[in-house]
Amino acid sequence: MDTKVAFIMAAVIFDGIAGLSGGVLPTAFVRKHITALLAFAAGTLIGASFLELLPGAFASQVPYQQILLAVLVGFAGFYVVETFLGSHAAGQSGHKHSAIGPLILVGDALHNAADGIAIAAAFMADIKTGIATSLAVIVHEVPQEIGDYAILISHGYSRKKALLLLIIVQFAALFGALFALGLSHITATISPFLMALSAGGFIYIAAADLLPELQRRKDTKRRFVKFISFCAGVGIIGLIKLFLHDH
Repeated sequence: MDTKVAFIMAAVIFDGIAGLSGGVLPTAFVRKHITALLAFAAGTLIGASFLELLPGAFASQVPYQQILLAVLVGFAGFYVVETFLGSHAAGQSGHKHSAIGPLILVGDALHNAADGIAIAAAFMADIKTGIATSLAVIVHEVPQEIGDYAILISHGYSRKKALLLLIIVQFAALFGALFALGLSHITATISPFLMALSAGGFIYIAAADLLPELQRRKDTKRRFVKFISFCAGVGIIGLIKLFLHDH
């Protein structure tokens, strides 16, 4: 068991490093290409929700009605939070919504907790399965975290603050892994609900905040860029899922 715990901790650390991948992008680059990056972020959130999180939740033994209810709770919960946090947050332009930062971080934390549970559960079953699962988790983490970083930067966060908050959020994966180790008998029940809640939150952020914000950006020359970037976000999650579907 000690060897498996070491593997689990190592995998969680690598997952945390992958979660900071957005920080490799210079802030000037992010601001210059913010429209494309926001569209890409929306695509990764939608892709992660419909191609990864929801299929994973439905593959569990939890009744699908409960999974759908958890998605609804996640969606509605994020709406309620943004309503109260963001009611006085819009600037004169009406384009800035300070609640998006906290919302994306909460959704990311839920997602990371589910990832930590998945990593620990896989290693407890078999080391080879754990390695394969960890690889899948780390690979899909990169594009989504780049999108999350771009969202934070676009809504007024400094590079230092965005990275610090993303580092804090990465600890949710560690807590998820420790939870799975300590309470392995209920891990299979909790993980699907975390995935469903995260999916509901991500769908809300993409549909209620990011896509409307992109629609307000009237630069007709960038319509094609927005469309391609959104498709790229969905597509890269889909490709990762396709190549790693056996694990």
